[in-house]
Amino acid sequence: VKTMGFLGLFIGPVLMALLVAIWREWLREVELADELAPAAPAELEAAPPPQIEIVAEKKSQAG
Repeated sequence: VKTMGFLGLFIGPVLMALLVAIWREWLREVELADELAPAAPAELEAAPPPQIEIVAEKKSQAG
């Protein structure tokens, strides 16, 4: 209590809880990204490549 004071007794646990919450959220995002990463190439391989259609331009005369 002498080094941090009474304010430190309240700020310390709040700061620690905040850091733990940020850490857990970061880990959850990493796990979700790992689950989605293997699924993406399989979806790309299953779908046929997009077809590009070439259309001739129609010339119009303004009169």
